[in-house]
Amino acid sequence: MGLDRDQADRQVARARLFAPRSTIQVDDENSPFLLLRDPYQIGWNRVYHELERLNFPIVEAEFKSGILGKGFITF
Repeated sequence: MGLDRDQADRQVARARLFAPRSTIQVDDENSPFLLLRDPYQIGWNRVYHELERLNFPIVEAEFKSGILGKGFITF
């Protein structure tokens, strides 16, 4: 195929086949928590953090995981 063996090995070593499904984070009170990620959770987090950056006063936010990925944000 015209690929150098060393170059192919380097590309395979750099490839990430699976993205992390969870991360450990720390809240404002220095308490660690586990954030589980799925496609709906990622979209939810983007919307939530974008509203925070826009200084919307978020009163309540709840993500309901599942097939439909429903939730609500009250501001």
